[in-house]
Order: sequence, then structure tokens, then C-alpha cells
Amino acid sequence: MAFGSLSSLGFGSGVLKQETLDKLKEAEQKARIDPYTKKIEENTTKQKDLTELKTKLSAFQTAVSSLGDSTAFAKRKVIASITDNPPASLSVTSGVALQSMNISVTQLAQKDVYQSKGLVNDTGIINASLKEPTNLTFFSNGKEYSVTIDKNTTYSDLVDKINTATGGEIVAKMVNTGEKDAPYRLTLTSKETGEDNAISFYPGKKDADGKYKVDENAKSVFESLGWKLDDKALGAEDFDPAKSKKGVGIIDSEDNPLHIQKAQDAKFTMDGIKMTRSSNTITDLGVGITLTLNKTGEINFDVQQDSESVTKAMQDMVDAYNGLVLNLNAATDYNSETGTKGSLQGVTEVNSIRSSIISVLFKTQSVDGTVEDTNGNKVSAKVMLSLQDYGLSMTESGTLNFDSSTFESKMKENPDLTESFFSGITQYKDINYTGNLIKEGSLSKYVGEGDDKGISFSSGKFQIVTNFKTYDLSKNADGTTFKLTGKTEQEMLQNLADHINSKGIE
Repeated sequence: MAFGSLSSLGFGSGVLKQETLDKLKEAEQKARIDPYTKKIEENTTKQKDLTELKTKLSAFQTAVSSLGDSTAFAKRKVIASITDNPPASLSVTSGVALQSMNISVTQLAQKDVYQSKGLVNDTGIINASLKEPTNLTFFSNGKEYSVTIDKNTTYSDLVDKINTATGGEIVAKMVNTGEKDAPYRLTLTSKETGEDNAISFYPGKKDADGKYKVDENAKSVFESLGWKLDDKALGAEDFDPAKSKKGVGIIDSEDNPLHIQKAQDAKFTMDGIKMTRSSNTITDLGVGITLTLNKTGEINFDVQQDSESVTKAMQDMVDAYNGLVLNLNAATDYNSETGTKGSLQGVTEVNSIRSSIISVLFKTQSVDGTVEDTNGNKVSAKVMLSLQDYGLSMTESGTLNFDSSTFESKMKENPDLTESFFSGITQYKDINYTGNLIKEGSLSKYVGEGDDKGISFSSGKFQIVTNFKTYDLSKNADGTTFKLTGKTEQEMLQNLADHINSKGIE
């Protein structure tokens, strides 16, 4: 009905009043426009609910995938007998063998540290009376480093020369101790701990023939720092720094020691076995194991499976499923009293989601494990397990409940069996009902005849699990690959239903 020519309807003569025209417009709108508006609203709601359903299913799949990830079971934690200021600490990476160990620390590794005598200032000349340049040689960890000194070299200059020559393997510093009269001291510290990093000295350097010869001027420079070299060691017949890569030490005083800390190795026992290391951080006791020595003393460590992450993954799966169920209830609900229904009520694929997931979740699996025989010996056997054994149960409202204490107890009872069981749980993540088949209009690109039309299913990728039995829908009855085809979407869906029915699924 058109309203473009009002005069032809006698509007001017008052035959039709505005109120009458409004009612006619409203009636035509209800008859022609409202059905389309309602259809659009219904489709919009359905699309929104499908999107939300897909999100919930994706969250559930992610949770199940995390639960089946073997790395979750490889995580470890260390329980120490002493936690407050312990003699040692132990850290392990995922996958380290479950074990216990006793550590007894008798000596910590140390760096070598020297200090000079007290100096009036840090810029003073070391030895202004030198007639010609001389060389000081330092040894550490089988390497030698020589620096050149002349009559203009200051203590600060010497610090820079040593640091440059050694590349930081021997660290030289000028420190202000705050002492009266002579507050400055030059210090030498080995970069690393351990006996091999001990610092030693030689007054002079190698000549062109590779031999060392004592330079008295160099000895006087060392003495200017308060370091009187061990002349007896220098003069020994078998002393050859070219071969040993070691110099000599200093003659120290008990009243005013200048060799204030001696390089030494760490000494400890592991389960009674004596061990020595150059560092207090030990990484060669086993792959993924790091032992750090803190002080002398004894401590026990127990490396256990860290069940916290697996327990959380289990709870996450339960939460994801329960969120999915609440969504399904709203989308498929039907109220017989009011006649209202969810947008996806009656959609077969959606209605079957819950039962299909439950049948898979509570399916019993055969796992390689061990059982005790009549003599109490553990023997290999097939063990039947389900998620019910690990604290999963169904509530009256249709949601899942998880008893974490049951789970952790079962896991602690046999960690290897638990890991074997859950390593197969990733099959659950294949549950997916938000594919093309339940999205309105999504089959349109597959409709028609021709090789490029229809939907082909790879072997094992199209299955239905019901009553603890799996049906492979990717194959026809004769074993050929099933291809879903049809001239219309309705025909394709009917062909799919016929194919499912041909499998005898009850």
C-alpha cells in the first residue's frame, strides 16, 4: 500500500483522517517490516551466542591442552631442611630426576686479596729515584701480565696499568681506609675464586730468550708498596716462572698482614663424597642442578615434583568447563510456561556438546604402570584410570567439581603413572563443535557441484564419541573418504545426518 497521493484517498474532504492513516501504516509495518526485523534480531542474537560459545570452547580447549602438556609434570621444587640462612641452596630446572641429597660444607671458595701499606695520598710518585724504567710481572691462573714503571709513575697510574694489562683478571683499586696519616691503600683482587687464581709476583720480566731475570729496581718498587718478596723462593734452583707460570708471594707480618685473604677452593661433601670446586656456585653435579655454597654447615635437600602448577591446570579446566555449561544452558534453554527459548535451542550440534565432552572426560584409559604382586613386589602392568581417580566429579547441576586433595594425594602416590595418564589427555582438546557446520550461512561456499565444492574430512579428524565408543565419520561404509556435498545448505545438512545415521550411532 502506498501513501504518496493523499488527495486521491479523500484526505482533503476528511474521509480519511491522520489517525486512520497512522493505523494503516502501523498495520503494514507489522505485516511486512516487523518479520524481517525480528529475523534480523534473532540472527544477530544467534551469531552473538555462537561467538560466545566459540570463546568458551576455545578457553576449555586451551585449559585441556595445558593439562596434557608434559612440561607441567616436569616442574620441580626443592625442599630444604634449613630455610633461614642456610649453609647452601639448591635450584633445579624442569625434568631433573626426583632425588634427595645431603650437603656438608667445610670450606668456601675465596678470591686472593692483597693490600699495600698505608699511603699518604693516591697521586704520589711510587719511586722517583728510578734511573730507568723497570717491569713488574703479575701471575694468576697460569697467565702472566707485565707493566712498565718509571720515575714519574704514580700509584693511581699503576692501578690503571694493572687493570689494562690484566684485562680485569686482577682488579687493582685505590681505596681510602680512613686511617690517620696514611689513609690510602692499593689493593689487588683476583677476579675469580679458587686456588688457581692466586696472585703472585716477579720483579722483572721475560727476556728475548724467554727467561726471567730479577731486576733490583722492580724489587724496590714492590717494597715501596710494602710488599717484600720472598727472596728465598726467588733464588731456589727449581724456580722457573716461565714453566710454572707462577711468581712468588710476599713475606707477611702477623701484626700488619698485607695478604689479607688467600685464594682457596670450596670443599664439601655430597652424600658423603668429598668434593672440591674453585667456585661456590657449582653447576656440574648434574644437568639442570645448581648448588650454591653460602657458609660452612650441613643441610639436606629433597627434589620433588611440583604439583602446584598441575593442580592449577586441573582447576582451570574445571572452571573453563563450568563456564561453558552456563553458556550452553542459557543458549539452549526452553521455558515451557513462557514459551521463551535460547537462540541455539534445537541446534543438534550445540545440544550434544555437553554429553560428548562428559563421555570423553570420564572415559577410562589404559596406562602403562606398576602394581604390587602377592609378594609385595612391583611389576609392570596395565592400569585402568579415569579423571574420577584424580578428584573429578559431576554435581547434580551438571557442573564439574574438583577435589585438589584427592588429586595431589594420587599424584604423590605415583608421579610417573600420573604423568603417563595425563600425557594422553590432549585427545580431549580435539573436541570442537564451533566449526563451519553450526554457523548460519557458512556452508554457502561449499554448496554446488564440482571438485572444488563440498567438504572433505581427513582420516581421524571427524569423530563422534558416545557411550564410550568412538565413531570415525571421515570414512564411508566402504572405506572410502567421506565428502559432504549438496546443492543447498539444507541438502548438505540432511546428507550429513544420513551419513551419521548410517554408522548406527544410537
